Amino acid sequence: MTRVYRDDLVTFQVDGTHGSAVAGLTDCVISGPPGDGRGPVWNPDEKGGTHDFYADWQTLPENTLYDNGF
Repeated sequence: MTRVYRDDLVTFQVDGTHGSAVAGLTDCVISGPPGDGRGPVWNPDEKGGTHDFYADWQTLPENTLYDNGF
């Protein structure tokens, strides 16, 4: 299953059987399976539903602060 999260200029996404992770230039977010089962399915042929897909993601805390992205 692919969990869409595109919120940065560059993103690296890893999808696995236990969840997904997206790392950008400034943040890293995860979406895991604890109790969420399959969850809602996004269908581009249907008008937007009421589910907030961004609420499914959790921002990881920063462990190290860097001067710049390079």
